[in-house]
Amino acid sequence: ATAAGRGGDVSITSGGGSSSSGAVSMSTAAGSADGVGASGGVSVSSGATASGRSGGLSLTTGAASSGGVAGGIELSVGSSGADGGGVGASMSLSELGDVSVVSGASPSLAGSSGSITLQSAVGQASSGEVVLASGASASGASGGVSMVSGEATAGRGGDITVAVGASHVGAGGDVVVEAGSTSDASASGGGLRLSSGVGAASVSGDASLSSAGGASSGDVSVVSGAAASGESGAVSLSSGAASESGGAVSVSVGSSGSGRGGDLTLSSGSSGRAAGGDVAVSAGSGGSVGGSVSMSGGSGAASGGNLLLGGGASAEGVGGSVRLSAGAGGAGGGGGRIDVVDAGGESRVGVGGGGDVTVSSRAGEATRVASGGELSLGVGAASELVVSHADASASGGSVLRVQGDRVVSHVAAELPEVRAPEDARIKRDVAEVDADSLLQRLQGVEVKSYRYTDEWRRVRGLEGDVEVRGVIAQQVAEVMPEYVQVEAQKRLPEKDFEMSEFHTVDKDRIAIDLLAALQAQHRRLTVGANTASASGDVTITTADAGGYASASSEGGVSGAVSVASGASTAGA
Repeated sequence: ATAAGRGGDVSITSGGGSSSSGAVSMSTAAGSADGVGASGGVSVSSGATASGRSGGLSLTTGAASSGGVAGGIELSVGSSGADGGGVGASMSLSELGDVSVVSGASPSLAGSSGSITLQSAVGQASSGEVVLASGASASGASGGVSMVSGEATAGRGGDITVAVGASHVGAGGDVVVEAGSTSDASASGGGLRLSSGVGAASVSGDASLSSAGGASSGDVSVVSGAAASGESGAVSLSSGAASESGGAVSVSVGSSGSGRGGDLTLSSGSSGRAAGGDVAVSAGSGGSVGGSVSMSGGSGAASGGNLLLGGGASAEGVGGSVRLSAGAGGAGGGGGRIDVVDAGGESRVGVGGGGDVTVSSRAGEATRVASGGELSLGVGAASELVVSHADASASGGSVLRVQGDRVVSHVAAELPEVRAPEDARIKRDVAEVDADSLLQRLQGVEVKSYRYTDEWRRVRGLEGDVEVRGVIAQQVAEVMPEYVQVEAQKRLPEKDFEMSEFHTVDKDRIAIDLLAALQAQHRRLTVGANTASASGDVTITTADAGGYASASSEGGVSGAVSVASGASTAGA
């Protein structure tokens, strides 16, 4: 070596030959013949340096041209004997600098580069482990471990396969991919990300997570880790955003050939102290129309599956509710509807966006409403309850209506018994009536015969143009105005009928006053009761002077009694 120059080189080269060059072999001699001693080691290393870079160590096979194949490089550890403890020796590639293992290139356009295989040798009991790991770091970040196949400029990129060897006895081996943990209380553990490759002009690659097929396939579980004191992590299944149509997310159970189909369960977390978690299923919003949410029972040859919605039970408090609500509408439209439809797709229970409710059954089918206790039907202010019948002859089909101050029937009412509240305890200011005056006034009420107009017969559903007897409300109002009520506007919308100043007569009051008039007449013309030996007397008398309701307090003259036959035009 020179003081300022470079040391001399050492070169060991085999001789050339017409078919192949000679081999170069470096090895130590075998151990002692009795098998007790160990063979010597072989060390190839560059020299140390005090301040510069130490020399490199290169193991390279020669290049092959004219269609030949470049030679390989094999690093292997010798096998251990049966008495060596049963464990093969290890191979370690380590250095403070980088370690690079690269296969040879191929200059041919049709060729491929050489392969690199890292594997442990076959073992009788078990093979050795293969570990790829970066070194530990005392103060900074440790190095990463990257498994990447080479880029292909004209073909398909190479695959990366992580697989466990097959097992012939016992369960198959596991594949564990685990991010790093941290002891820093203010930091989080490392993330785990599996993503497919990007497609420049077409679709990106698929990502598939499945258990292998078998007599019974294994489970697939995607769960976040448990939390000792804080919140556990969320699990999110979502498709990526798209400029056109977003991708679908499908959660389905595999079909069954002979047994029962598998269940699909969506459940939120329970809580020992606070409220349980919610389950929310919602469709995506849209610039024009929002997406739909469809839930249905499965079809079956014998019977279809059921769809059950129920609130949760409570051991001590109130059970959970079930609520169905339609979406609210904007300024340009109303709210959505809620419909319960039958098997034929017809709505049978509907709640409109404006709050209207429709309940109907199919023609010929019943609608049943039953209550174990009270049943209350009510309508809002200025509204009415209308009962309709498909067989009604009256126009509009309505037969009965309940208004705020009356019940109106458009058809004949069959009432075997009618009762009125007449208890003395509900009445006050009870006084005698002037029955004689009622007798006189009622004589002014005219009973007429008449026929109804075509319009009213259409309203009532009267088929024949028959003659009836009754009173005329306007005439009754002249002598007995207390019997008559006038509706400012009579409206029957479904019958297309409307009339102003519509007169009605209270015939119940007429019947009561007729009773009083009959009693007044009976006092003037009395028919006595028959006995076994004689018929009843007939007494005709006028009222005593001052003995009637409107008599003067100063008295007067009693009325005369006249008995006369009618005038005759042809005899005595």
